Formats: sequence, structure tokens, C-alpha cells
Amino acid sequence: MHPHPGPLPNYRERGRLPHAISWVASGEAVERKREFVEATPMARTAPDTHAPSAPATHSPTADLAPPDELRGAREPQSSRFLVVVESLVIFAIGVTLMNFFFAASVEKPGGEIGVPEHDSFYHIAMASMIPQEGLLAKFPWLQFVYFREKTEEFVSHHVGFHLILLPFLRLGRWLAGDELAGARWAMSCFFGLNLLLFNQLLRQLRVPGRWLWLVLFFALPDQFYARHGYIKAIPASLVMMQLTLLALFSRRFVLAGLAIAAYVHVYLGAVMYGPLLVVLYACMLLMGWRDEPSQSWKAALRTVATMCAITCAGWVLGVLTHPYRAGVFEFLRLQVLGSGLSPDIEVGREWRPYTDAWFIVIMAGPLLLAWTAALVARPRHGQRLDVRETTILLLQFAFLVLMCKARRFVEYWPPLCLLSAACLAGPSVRAVQAWWRRLPVGSERSWACLVGLWVLAAAAVAATPRLRDAAWAAADWPVGLALMLGAMLAPLLRIWVDGAAGPTTLLRRLAVPASALLLAAVAVVAVRVAYYDAKLDAPRLRILPIGWGLLALAYLYFPFACAARKDAAAPRFDFGFALRNTALAVAFALGAAAMIGGFGAFRLRAAAAQLRCQYDLAAVRDAMEFLKRESQAGDVVFTDDWDIFPVYFYYNRHNYYIVGLDPKFTQWRQPELWERYVKVSRAQIPANVSVKAAPDATQPTPITVRLADIRDYFHCRWVILDRDHRNLGAALAANPDLAECVYPRPDYRKCADAAFVVFRIREGGGESGPASRAAQPER
Repeated sequence: MHPHPGPLPNYRERGRLPHAISWVASGEAVERKREFVEATPMARTAPDTHAPSAPATHSPTADLAPPDELRGAREPQSSRFLVVVESLVIFAIGVTLMNFFFAASVEKPGGEIGVPEHDSFYHIAMASMIPQEGLLAKFPWLQFVYFREKTEEFVSHHVGFHLILLPFLRLGRWLAGDELAGARWAMSCFFGLNLLLFNQLLRQLRVPGRWLWLVLFFALPDQFYARHGYIKAIPASLVMMQLTLLALFSRRFVLAGLAIAAYVHVYLGAVMYGPLLVVLYACMLLMGWRDEPSQSWKAALRTVATMCAITCAGWVLGVLTHPYRAGVFEFLRLQVLGSGLSPDIEVGREWRPYTDAWFIVIMAGPLLLAWTAALVARPRHGQRLDVRETTILLLQFAFLVLMCKARRFVEYWPPLCLLSAACLAGPSVRAVQAWWRRLPVGSERSWACLVGLWVLAAAAVAATPRLRDAAWAAADWPVGLALMLGAMLAPLLRIWVDGAAGPTTLLRRLAVPASALLLAAVAVVAVRVAYYDAKLDAPRLRILPIGWGLLALAYLYFPFACAARKDAAAPRFDFGFALRNTALAVAFALGAAAMIGGFGAFRLRAAAAQLRCQYDLAAVRDAMEFLKRESQAGDVVFTDDWDIFPVYFYYNRHNYYIVGLDPKFTQWRQPELWERYVKVSRAQIPANVSVKAAPDATQPTPITVRLADIRDYFHCRWVILDRDHRNLGAALAANPDLAECVYPRPDYRKCADAAFVVFRIREGGGESGPASRAAQPER
């Protein structure tokens, strides 16, 4: 027995940097920590990785320094190499997952995929117009839409996103002959970046068991995946938000200021999100100054002041250099407050709240369960949340409140909640890891744990065929196998090559591809046995032979490119310990694959269904080609709904339209005209209604809405209708003096099955009425 060596030196009480570099480098840190753990095996400090019975796969000096002190520290060459390998694999997993969602969104494999949601077409069109039109000062394609409160100047709050999107559109046109394919590739890359940055946040926060939380990332709500598949600035916004958090947490305030400046250009919501991130972190720094190494409130105040000054300068720089800076705050006030958070008219579905609290629980069940379990387990270890963990916790609560107000914020809350759960569960996971490392390799407990994990993994695989939608997901099992092998590359390298010092023998290197072959063989047998009597669908994605070749090359080359650690603090290689960790990793990989592809298949399928294109694109193209051929440039087209404008705008910029993007942009400036549009598009005519002629009017004005308002108030030459607005079509067909059916057939009675019907408005005749001066276009 070793005498108790006493507690480790507490450098915080001495007012110096904790775990000083000289103390660690001298080797005293490792020796004292070994004695401390041997004397107190149940201590809550990091486990002793040098005890004879508990070899480990990482350097114990990493456990000595808190995250803030590791800022800027240089890792061993092999460790940096593994970080790069792991990051590339995680990025590839995210890209493949989003591509799978797009490919699975069509009812039949091989069909035209298109893009989801109506606004996606608007962003693609705006990006593709940049080389010809530049940055627009006016937007004549919407005749009765106003982006500012009084003037007619255009405001694009996604201009940076459009610039980023443009190269992908060119690439899609070049490789696939379709800009929509390039837009989908862009969203897949953004999703991969978000997964990569999520992993970097876990790494920076020193969260143990990062792959556990990466697996849980695939259990997030299906609506989160769906919204990140929309061709919008949503995924780019989350990328910039995570970059800002990484810069703030690492105290690189200049980088944080530049990130916020770029964030403002990519998405104008950064005007609010950027200050929110900085203010929350600043408040936590001030409140938690006693937990900082400096132990001085003056030093904490100086840090906060420096951070706020630099990030505020970045925010101001972003606003002042924004191409539409003159209308930024008007636009945000109108969209966020007038249309989004406090609408007084019917708005887009994304701005509506979830009406059923139980639906939120069902939608985010695994996420809420993980977060609740982590929250309950945290007090067990008696460790307070540090500054960054508290910031993440408050940030996820802020976006939870916003999500309860408007469902669109589901695009931000789930990853923040999962990150908060990972931080809360850190001490519990470390305790489990310490217990596992202390187990002797050949002990009964060690064998019992391994057997239990393998039994659970086998049970999960065996149970998947009986789960809903499991066969639907299992059709793409080769892609899943490739991703699983890619994900295992870095852990296997860390176990066999990078995790310990000692002679890097050929056996250690060959053990990495051998482990991968074992995993692949077990996975193939498991799928074949589990689905032996099931007729699987055709795969949506295929791994080309070159992909398998690159994966095999990585497994053969990287074990030789990744050098073993040479530092004295690294533990000596233990063959039995490496075998045990390999068995653990393979069981975890199989169980995780079964959980994602079986138990989470219904979420994957729901996400893919939400990414289905809403339009018959062939029919849209035919109708727009007819309009471009028969109409004059600049002719105004009356559309039957405001949200269908983007797809028409993408395929036909020859004509102009009346309303679109957001109904508030029309109703705010011309309430009377908007009321006329609502009544006419719903065929509720003729109608006598009362409406306030202006937002500041005190008394409503009675007006009469007629079918001829299409010509007299909106000055339209054409009307296009889809199947959902046949009542308006019947009303137009019943007034031949006002309108004539011209597409697809002259006889409207023969157009019952047509996807789109086009009417030409006659000049003069029909049920006309005096045009209100207030309703005349201000252009």
C-alpha cells in the first residue's frame, strides 16, 4: 500500500495558472497523480492511466489541464493527424446523410428530386442571377411587395448565402446539367460542416465519449433535418453560430468579431444572434469569475470588456459593410416582429407555434430523455457547471423558448440541447470511463461487460426487422457499412497506434485493417441474417468502386502515416488492453448502427418525406414556357397564392408577379390591396368588407371586392391557377368578357385534370369598377 500523498497542488488558491506547464513538463504531475489515484481509487479526478492494471489510450497530462489552459497548446503530430482524419470522416458522414435524405425524398428511385419547400427556388434564382444582375437595388418581379416601410428599395437578408451558393449552382449545371442538384450539394456540405463543428465544440469543451453524442446527433427531431435540407441560409447560419462559439470559448476574440461580421452578411438574423451569443457568454464570465484561473474580478472585467469591444466592432463592421445596410433594421423589424413573432395576419407555417406540447415531447423524445438523464446525473458528482457549460445551457433554453413561439427555431435548438446534455453528462461519462480503465483486462467483470455489450448489440440488430421502416433504411446498408468503417478509422488508429508509446510493430499497424475486416464481416452477416426473408428496396445511394478503394487505401496507409507517441507521459502499449478496447468499439459501432438504421428509421423516413419537392416541376416548366412565349416582357401575372411565387420566379423571370415571399410585406403598406387579394384568390367575390386603409388608420373603410379587381387594381394581364383554386377558375370562366382560358386548352371544362391553368385578362369589358387611388401601385 502506498501512503496517501495528500491532495494535488491547488494552483487556483495560489493565484497562479493551474497545472503550470513547468509542473506538468517536469513529470511531477504524472507521478503525483499516479500516487494520488492509487491511494484513493474512488477519487473523482481523472483515472490514473499509468497504473499497471489500467493502461489507457490517452496521455494523463491532458486530464490535468482544464479546457481554457489548453488554448493554443500544441498536440503531438500523430494526435493532430488523427483530428484531421476524424474531421474528414465526420464531414463525409454529414454530407452522405443529407444526400441520402434528398435521394430518398422521391417516391420512386430515379425520379426527379427537385428541391424542398417553396422559398428554396427563390434563393436558387437569386444566386444564379448575381453574375448577370449583380446586387439588386429594386425587385420589380413583385409589384406589390415592399421590403422597407416607406421606400421601394430592395433588401436581401441572404446576400452572403447567395454568394456562397453560386459556385455550387455552377458546379451542378456543369456536372449534372441542373442548378437544383448543385443547391442540394451545397446543403449537404453545410450539414457536414455543422456536424464537424459540433464535434469540434465537443472536443473544445473536453466532453468525454464524443462518439456517443455524435451517434445521438442522428436521433435529433426529423424536422431539424428537414429544415437543414431546405435551400435556405439555415445551415449556413448554424455554421456561423458554431464558429462564433468556438472563437469565444477559445478566447480568440478577434476571430469571433470577424465571424460575427461575416455572419451578418450571410444572414441578417445575425444582427440579433451575434449579440445574444456574446452577451450570454459575457454575463457568465462576470458571474463565474471565481472559477477562472486569474482569480481576480478585475481581470475578468477586463476580459469581458475586451471581448465586448472587439465583437461589437465586428458587428458594426458587418452592418456597415452590408450591401443593404440602409434598410437592415426596417426589414428586420417588419419580418421578425411584424410577420414572425407577432403576426396579425395569416403567415407562413414556419412562424406558427407547435400547438401540442406532447407533440414536442414525441418529436424530440430521445433528445429530451438524454438531456434529462444528464441533468439528473450531474449533481451526483458534485461538480458545478463552468462558464462555457452554463452559456450553452442558457443558450439552449433561449432557443427552446423561441421554438415554442415559432416552430422554425427547431433548426437551432436540438443541437444546442444535445451539446448541453453532453456537457452535463461529462462527469458521469468520465466516471464510467475511469471504472472501465481500472478493470484488469482478464477480470471477470471485464469479460462480463464485453459479453453484455455484444449481446445488446446482437439483440438490437435482431430486433430491427420487426421495427417500423427498418427495412426501408436497411436497403442502403452498403452505404451505412462504408460510413461505419469510416467512423471507426480514427478510434482504431488511436487504440492500436496513437494511444500508447512503444515500438510501432507491423502487428500493431496491421491490426487496424484486420479490425475493420472483422467489423465488416460481422455487419454483413448480421444484415443477411436479420433480413434473410425480407425483400429490400433498391438502394437510393451507391458507393462507387472508387469509394471502396479509397476506404481500403486509408486503412492500409494511415496506420503507417500515424506515428506512435514519443512523449514520456504516454502509457506503454498493452496488447490485451488494445484487444479489449477494439472489442468494445466494434460492439458499440454495431449497436449504434442498429439504433440509427432500425430504431431511428422512422425519423429518417419522416425527414426524407419532408424534403420532397412540392411541385410537379415538369408541369411548372411547361406552364412557364407558355407564358414566356405568349406574353410580353414585364406583363404582370396574378398568382392564386403568395407562396407559389418562388417556383414561378425561378423558371420565369420574363414576367412580373404581384405578391410573394411574405404576406406582411404587402399587407403592411397596402392593407386594402391585401384584403382584395385574399378575397379574390379564394373566390369569395363579390364581397363587401371593411378594412383599415393604412396601418395607422383608426377607422376601417368599407370596400367592395370584385373579380375585375385582377385587372383594375392589380393590373394583371394573366392569371395562373393550380388544382387547389378551381373555384377562382370557374369564376373566371363564367366571365368571358373579363378572361379567356388559354392554357392548356381553350375550353376550361376540359382542363379539370390540368396541373396549371392560365387565363388571359381582356382589356376592357367584364365587371369593372373604379380603381381606388390608395390601391394603385406606388412604383
